[in-house]
Amino acid sequence: MAMATMAPGTVIAASGSGCFKTANQLFQGCRADVMEERRTGNATCLNVGDGHERRECRAEVRETVAEDNEECFDVRQARWDACELLGEDIYDPDPLTVEALFSPEEVADGTAPQNPYFDLREGQTFVLRTVEFEDGEFEETGGIVVGTVLEADEAVEIEGQYCTTVTEVELQSEEEEDEDEAGEIDFFVTENTNDYFALTEYSDIIYCGETTLAAEDDQPLLLTDDGSFIAGFEGAKAGYLLRNVPPIGTAERTEWALDEAEDIVEYLSDATEPDEEFGGNNTNQVGYSCAGDQCLGTRDTDPLGPDESELKFYKPGVGFVLALDFEDGEFTGEREELLCDFETLGDFYAMGQAACGFSAMEFEEITEDLCEVAPDSFCPDDD
Repeated sequence: MAMATMAPGTVIAASGSGCFKTANQLFQGCRADVMEERRTGNATCLNVGDGHERRECRAEVRETVAEDNEECFDVRQARWDACELLGEDIYDPDPLTVEALFSPEEVADGTAPQNPYFDLREGQTFVLRTVEFEDGEFEETGGIVVGTVLEADEAVEIEGQYCTTVTEVELQSEEEEDEDEAGEIDFFVTENTNDYFALTEYSDIIYCGETTLAAEDDQPLLLTDDGSFIAGFEGAKAGYLLRNVPPIGTAERTEWALDEAEDIVEYLSDATEPDEEFGGNNTNQVGYSCAGDQCLGTRDTDPLGPDESELKFYKPGVGFVLALDFEDGEFTGEREELLCDFETLGDFYAMGQAACGFSAMEFEEITEDLCEVAPDSFCPDDD
């Protein structure tokens, strides 16, 4: 296989397969975008009247262009590394178009055998939280995610198949600054996502796509392109989120939408638990611990974020219990933990405050926000 050196400081990589050629085509596109950015920036600076400010403007453009060029090289190298890891030529066929699937009704009512690491039965509801672990101490960041699996009627057709919808709303807490309300905690929505999944006859989970809404300051929720993709749209393809029987020691794509969604999962071990140096096991609920090497461990990476990775832990019969964030191979201290889970959305409303450890005020605000931003998913049925 031919070898090529493309820039000083980069790792030499093979370039004969379709995977490598794809990476190189995207690299050329990235460099072209940077060139356009430089020209637009310089043109803007030409219209700055003050000479000193004009020179500062040009210096900022040069700095930005240098950083963006470096990112082009880093992302290409990450894509090359992914090609080596996956050992693929081209990414084809799309699994959603060739796998035999259970119907949304069979998935929703539990007739279909569920994946042990991801339960898609209707009403399954979970709450995640983010914490920081540093110097042996945990500190809450105020970030939570609430997700629920919608009924079969809410399944969406993607590439001729029906995919179950899971709605996730991300919220962030902040302390009120108003003197009259000092000490009170307020929540604001940072993201609202619909994820789409299908269950194969082997109980593997196919990731069909996602649509994401993001909140910016006090503006209304806006649909963003960042990370959103739908299999079959503009060349995007589905991937495998989690296998029923994970092939340990292998890796595969969980999504494929170039320059948008390129996540990869590596199956590291089916009998593991998090190290104490990273904060150890999830202790929010007794059943969430991986103690005794009870969990599946994966590494999730994305060439679009070449310095970042996540170690994730899934407990059979429970599902996701913990994720650890890494940057440049070093643990950042951030952990995403399963805080509480419920078999129905009604159970969440009835027992969520106590089970998740929220105050009455916090839980009231959280549930109001959920209903406001995703009424079809989270508003309680009063009938």
